[in-house]
Amino acid sequence: MMWARIDVGVCAEFVTDDPTGLYHPSILWVRVPDALSAWATHDYVCVDGAVQPPTLDYLLAQLRAAVVARRKTERDRGVLIGGQRWRSDKASCDDVSTALTLANQVELAGGGFETVWKTADGFARVGKAALASAGLAIGVFVQACFAREEELSAAIDAAETVDDALTAYAVGIDLGWPGS
Repeated sequence: MMWARIDVGVCAEFVTDDPTGLYHPSILWVRVPDALSAWATHDYVCVDGAVQPPTLDYLLAQLRAAVVARRKTERDRGVLIGGQRWRSDKASCDDVSTALTLANQVELAGGGFETVWKTADGFARVGKAALASAGLAIGVFVQACFAREEELSAAIDAAETVDDALTAYAVGIDLGWPGS
């Protein structure tokens, strides 16, 4: 549970222990609804004795930011390819692209390409075809993470009330991510 100290209609302070009887009676403490505890900030307001976001758009922005963070976490989990987990974070995707460019240049110069690639599970020797295949699998996975983010964001944006927005987030955040 969480309570907010209200100062001029705005949440000025938050506590997790019930402040009832601990402060001067002129200090107003209001219980934050459980559904909003994770989201309440100093921008939240108290209207008719209830803590709420300043606007629905404010909450929607908070929820969308949480979806973006989740997409990044999911993206960075990596992709299982040939029994090894290949990293799929932004830098690793760039590394695969750079290695493929090098492989193409080596091939154009008449040479054969093979490299040692460090996956999350250890080292793998790969040629250009295997590297290209891994790059494709990683790219498809990353794009699927963005597609899931878009779906969740659309569900959140369709909300017309705070409760609808919180429900859209809670129902969807743990579902539908690629590879889960």
